[in-house]
Amino acid sequence: MANNLDEREFGSLPEEISVPDPALEFSPPPPEYPSPGPEIVEPGSDPMESGRQGKGVSSRFYTLLLAAVITFVLGFSPQPLDLASRKQTRGHAIAEGIVITETAYRVEDGKEEQSESSSEETESSQEQSQTSTEEVAYTEPECEIVLSSMASEMIGLITFNNMDDVALPVTLEYWDPETETMVFSEEIEDVSEPIPLNFTTEHFYDANQAYYDAAGTFPMEAEVKVRMNLGADGEEERVFTQQSIPEEVQWWVYYDNSTESGPYSHALSFVWMSYLYGRGLTVVYNHPELVTEESQVISLLLVVDGEADPGDTFSVTDEVTSGDVYTTEGYTHYDEIHDITALIARDMFDAPSHTAILYVTTYLEGYDRIVTIPIEFRFSSSSG
Repeated sequence: MANNLDEREFGSLPEEISVPDPALEFSPPPPEYPSPGPEIVEPGSDPMESGRQGKGVSSRFYTLLLAAVITFVLGFSPQPLDLASRKQTRGHAIAEGIVITETAYRVEDGKEEQSESSSEETESSQEQSQTSTEEVAYTEPECEIVLSSMASEMIGLITFNNMDDVALPVTLEYWDPETETMVFSEEIEDVSEPIPLNFTTEHFYDANQAYYDAAGTFPMEAEVKVRMNLGADGEEERVFTQQSIPEEVQWWVYYDNSTESGPYSHALSFVWMSYLYGRGLTVVYNHPELVTEESQVISLLLVVDGEADPGDTFSVTDEVTSGDVYTTEGYTHYDEIHDITALIARDMFDAPSHTAILYVTTYLEGYDRIVTIPIEFRFSSSSG
């Protein structure tokens, strides 16, 4: 919690401290001691003798001495300057309530002109800067694409920024990098919210079946391109591209619409599952703050028709076995195999239609960041 600041304004002095006003040092003598007029001194006479009468001192000398003493006393009086009665000092206007210090008061005319000139230059510079800022109002659009591959399953997220100068809609293209072909595309009208990615490369296989049958392989990679045009006439184009990055922790999400549970079925449940080799994983419900790079935690949250599921049916199982662990390079070693399954039981066919979103918060090693990926499901009573 931040510390409370003193209510007294910074730089102000306490009321009990009075500051002598050196401005009065230059005040003229009071009216009751007027300055005497100049005396006429004859040529060749001693000006110091002109006012003397015999051995005595003239009354003018005492008058000047008394005036000097009074001026000295008034000039160093601790009383503040009466600004109500004197609003003009040495030709400078003084606002009421302002105490003028010696430094501020003794400003020579040349420095004042320089200060005024500097102030005018600053104002001119600010106006030019403001004009320059108004002229350069354009900002380059931004598009961040996250695309992770879980074998043939692709999940990810597209986030847009600075889209004011982009002509909508933008085009989202799905490419097969193996055959360098665009398989399908779609248009996006609303770029105010992140766009989830969730598709399978089975579409790539169907579009290029002859190629993959001849090669004896199946597509496991994908590429996403976002095309956008700038300006009303669309004279400039921006293209953002991201190829899928395989994740070490492979996981899948689906809805099991079985009405009865069995060895390989989970009746009317949302299913999150993963196979891990050599280490386990912690799956929690609605605790995204626990997800870090080192924690090996994944958080799930189910939202149905805009309302969060309480998670009272959430359960996790981790079946551990041992066996040979294989990679693309071949046999590696004998290790533990973790078969992790997280379930959220819920009947989605109890109403004419439902929209459910399962939010998966996880650390993606390929992007070195924590993301929350929404996976959307749509249901209707006829689907059951």
